[in-house]
Amino acid sequence: MSAADIAYKSKKEALMNKITKRKYEELEFTCEDEEANEVFRKLIIKEKEGYPEEFYQIYTLRHKEQIEKSNLWKYFYKMPKGSILHLHFDTCNDIEWFFETLAFLDTTFFNPETNTFKYFKSKEAAEKGFERLSEIRDKQENKEEWLKNIKTRLIVIEDEVTDMTRHTWDIFETKIQAMWQLILHKDYFKQYLYRTFEHFIKEGIYRIEARAFLQSLFDDDHKQIPLEEEYAIFQEVINKARKNLNPNFSYSIIIQGLKCWDNQQVENYMAQAIKAKKQYPDFYIGFDLVQEEDGYRMMDSFAPALLKKKEIEKEYGVELPFLFHGGESLNFQENSNLVDLLLLETKRIGHGINLIHHAYLMDYIKNDKICIEVNPLSNQILRYISDLRLHPAKTFLNYGIKICINPDDPGFFGINGITYDFYTLTLAQEFDLKDLKLCCFNSIQYSLLEEQQKQKLLKYWNEEWDSFVKQFLVEQAEQKV
Repeated sequence: MSAADIAYKSKKEALMNKITKRKYEELEFTCEDEEANEVFRKLIIKEKEGYPEEFYQIYTLRHKEQIEKSNLWKYFYKMPKGSILHLHFDTCNDIEWFFETLAFLDTTFFNPETNTFKYFKSKEAAEKGFERLSEIRDKQENKEEWLKNIKTRLIVIEDEVTDMTRHTWDIFETKIQAMWQLILHKDYFKQYLYRTFEHFIKEGIYRIEARAFLQSLFDDDHKQIPLEEEYAIFQEVINKARKNLNPNFSYSIIIQGLKCWDNQQVENYMAQAIKAKKQYPDFYIGFDLVQEEDGYRMMDSFAPALLKKKEIEKEYGVELPFLFHGGESLNFQENSNLVDLLLLETKRIGHGINLIHHAYLMDYIKNDKICIEVNPLSNQILRYISDLRLHPAKTFLNYGIKICINPDDPGFFGINGITYDFYTLTLAQEFDLKDLKLCCFNSIQYSLLEEQQKQKLLKYWNEEWDSFVKQFLVEQAEQKV
């Protein structure tokens, strides 16, 4: 090898080390991590060979059954994933469980004309057009076909995703609203929330920071219950999950408002949110505005209301960070929301896919360590990314931007938990095990846990990760024998 060849090789090695250092600056890897990573990378390449080109395109979940039977699925399922930082609390309905547990109770009513479910305490109290779902079922000649049909009304299905004559956001929001007046009944909600926790905890999730409205739950007469009672319900279910599933689990709420509101409504609601933070500081941890980004006003028009946050915080003596959705848009020319989110000092950004068009902002976000909450399958189903290989997640990661992987609205996409997002994004972008460890680490490091609790959870997650890696290596070695 010539002197020039040696010098070139040395320069390349130095540059690769610099790239790696920037990417993994906050994380260390064990010898077992490095060994497992080499094995994992080969397995990912082999796994990809089992899928057609269309696997990554338009609607990857059409391959759901094949994914669950794949060689690597069990490892993705068991992987200690840390936290979920982007999840809407009312969009996690396990459809099969719902029809086994809640759908045919005497208080579950359905309106076939409007495709909406609603809680009524009795048949006499039911509004016109609503019948007990159990009685509707009993009238059906082909109950199996009827049940199959009604289930499709609660999830976004492939035909709806691929029908370009319809706007998927309209379909999506209609289906979400179809369930609100049922699962948010205080007694139904306890069961729904616990089932949600079961799925996520089994998949290696130890913390959830979910978007939710203040005082969403209602009583038998559809009256909004007091904040104190709502908080008590959440704590009851959280404590049950800690007792039965994992004592390290925690759950907090990012209070969400709507972009369809005027500025006075936003300001008033934000004041209520800050007051709730004062009352329950570890439970209510942030503030966001939601709804389709391209369907409503730009963030700069909300600034006059949002900028009053510091004044209100001073009044109550607490801080409620912004954790905004942004960069989930097809309006590239006019949308300046990402700039506004940074000026408003958001702590994280939900989705952020448009950030790829803004080189300077990528530097800004990297340097300020603002974590991007990526939601790959949601972005595909809602038609922001047609091919998962084109998602900017890997670009962000390689650039040194902090990202974590999230499921957004899994129940309405016909799935449970978070593993599908991990699996499909990994195959599409060839994430290796070190990339995934970094995403899991980020999900805890950039959570809003109090620092002492965060360090405790990181220690627990590290121990679980090390056990996972060792078991992975043992099983791979056994398969070679």
